[in-house]
Amino acid sequence: MRLFKELYLFILGIIACIVVFLMGNTGQFIGAFINRFFPCEQKPGDSFPCYGIWDIGAMAIAAAAGIALIVISIYRTVKYFRTNK
Repeated sequence: MRLFKELYLFILGIIACIVVFLMGNTGQFIGAFINRFFPCEQKPGDSFPCYGIWDIGAMAIAAAAGIALIVISIYRTVKYFRTNK
């Protein structure tokens, strides 16, 4: 139970990163939301939406943060089991 209390915030952070990554992957939320405030002009020859780079950026940040949280969680779990033999 003590281990869960130590990792509780990290688990919530990992879940939040997964949600942000999946929302960015749909291409309908993050970039479209930012496009409302900073509209861009779509070029007729491009099949990729002009605000799509925001989705890719959000996915990259969420993936990096999620991987960092997973590494920290693994480190703390190993540390917990080594000190509580």
